[in-house]
Amino acid sequence: MEQSKKVDFIMTLDNISLVAAGECSSTNNLHGAVLYGIGHSMEAFYYLDTGEIQCLVVPDEFNRGYQSVAELSDSLRRFMKKPERNTVSYSTVRRETLFSKENQEVLFTMSQ
Repeated sequence: MEQSKKVDFIMTLDNISLVAAGECSSTNNLHGAVLYGIGHSMEAFYYLDTGEIQCLVVPDEFNRGYQSVAELSDSLRRFMKKPERNTVSYSTVRRETLFSKENQEVLFTMSQ
């Protein structure tokens, strides 16, 4: 980031990048850039809670795994079947809604 031009927003597309960017934001190494991302770890929720991340998209990891195995199983049974595109369910969490009733289930499954 120090060698790059100043940016206003940073969007990460995976949990590892989001946590790394959250850590950089906490030490002010993002130089004021607003951070958004996709994540599913307690570290991501921590950085959301502390205000380092502005918005967090949390994919349903269990559902994604289940859909993948079901699609693979179906493809093995029918060799000529073309794989289908499936949308993974997700939750959008902001700091002000982090502890809302709707997000309690997401937080509970993350702590398990």
